[in-house]
Amino acid sequence: MNRTVIPILIAILTAGLLIGAAAAAEWMPVTVTDTDGNQITISEQPERIISLVPACTEIIYAVGAGDRVVGNTDYCNYPEAAKHVEKIGGFSTISNERVITLCDEKTVIFANPNNNGRETIDYLKRHGCTVIAADIRSVDGICTAVDLIGTAVGCKENAAKLNKEIKASIDEISAKAANAKASGNVPTVMHIMQTNPYYVSGKNTFQDELITIAGGKNAFSDVDEWGAVTLERLLVTDPDIIITDAGDDSGSFYNISLAEAIKNEPRLASLSAVKNNKVHSINPDIFNRGGPRVVEALDTLAKMLHPEIFGAAQEPPLAKTPGFGAAAVLCGVLGAALLLRRKE
Repeated sequence: MNRTVIPILIAILTAGLLIGAAAAAEWMPVTVTDTDGNQITISEQPERIISLVPACTEIIYAVGAGDRVVGNTDYCNYPEAAKHVEKIGGFSTISNERVITLCDEKTVIFANPNNNGRETIDYLKRHGCTVIAADIRSVDGICTAVDLIGTAVGCKENAAKLNKEIKASIDEISAKAANAKASGNVPTVMHIMQTNPYYVSGKNTFQDELITIAGGKNAFSDVDEWGAVTLERLLVTDPDIIITDAGDDSGSFYNISLAEAIKNEPRLASLSAVKNNKVHSINPDIFNRGGPRVVEALDTLAKMLHPEIFGAAQEPPLAKTPGFGAAAVLCGVLGAALLLRRKE
């Protein structure tokens, strides 16, 4: 891992050590404006935190408030400590009753209406819970959420430091990628989540923005958000590079990785990415989840797109189940709750 990623990981791992000073300071009531436009005044410093979104969970720990988390979702798996917090359900399967039981007057809940549903958020509010919406839809949105969450839990200085690290690292990657673009080296990139049918990330997605920053061009930028493309369309588009979520191919009948499913599909053998060994796997939790590890995602992606500048990428091993990123988007595409961890 190069020096681009090290600063942000150090910030994430050490921020928890800084919370003592912030907590010791006298609390002054703060008013925050969440992503729904609601102004929420927090009169007393939150002593208990509940996160209904993995991206928010990562941010909470990164700004140094992880020791106050008393509940999170089944999908909150980073950092390690988040795995050992009481689980209160999935996204659209939140146990409202359990959340209410965990709440008191010094509890704040972070949620995403697109992940959790308006009904869940409204229900919790009706029962006296303080719910702050944090709908992360872009790279800039990550920094906005970091500031929002840091302010709400009393870790504003830590949040500002974290944002500074994130922005500096992204700027460094973007500047290097710009050199490749200036020389005309802009590979077309497909991010695919499933092969049966072929579901890809289009425009107005978190993945599309990451591809652009890393020095590529989304091969399916004319697809709105996430959608299915035909085999014929895929063959005609012929992307230079294919990025897959690490995990089983949830759209096939074979217990193999999505990347291997593509490489071994005879009908795709003519694709440039297949012939040139440019089919890569990426950890969906960093690529599809809009949290502090976005820098790690960009660094990995940049290495896949421009190894001549960034060096070779380390790809994750085969997971036992599909990456949550794929499952989330597919649920959205199929008309279920749009699980926007990637807008995570």
